[in-house]
Amino acid sequence: MSQETASTGQTGAYESKGSYRTNMTALGVRAGVLRATSGGPHDRLTFTADDGEVLLDAPISELHSVGLAEMNGTLEVWQASQRHRISLAPGGVLAGNIVGEFAPTSIAMQWRDYLLPLVGEPPAGVKVKKPLSRAANIWLAIGISLVILIVVLAAVFLLG
Repeated sequence: MSQETASTGQTGAYESKGSYRTNMTALGVRAGVLRATSGGPHDRLTFTADDGEVLLDAPISELHSVGLAEMNGTLEVWQASQRHRISLAPGGVLAGNIVGEFAPTSIAMQWRDYLLPLVGEPPAGVKVKKPLSRAANIWLAIGISLVILIVVLAAVFLLG
């Protein structure tokens, strides 16, 4: 299976290596495989961590609101009121998402295009939070960088 594209691999499932994200930072990242099995009404989307733990397992028809986040390197898909984030950037969560900004297509885009016609609508009453825009991601990165710079300068100044 190539890490450059989403692939049907040898199992007949659409699959890619990726990292399950519990939040927008690099903390709480679990490497594994995202897989969509097809073959009728039992199509499923799963993410299995490298240690064998299943972090996502749902019928595709029960999923909704597929989108892209973090500079188009992260796939977001909702299951009822739970958002699942899966980074599919080949260079890893941090570098891959930044480099992915300049790529014409990404693995996450391929997954989004594959899943969009298959997923259902959000359940009534579920508020779907949209992924941050590209500009918001850039400003967030600048803000975090400034905070880190201030902390480092304060430490250097205080420790002399």
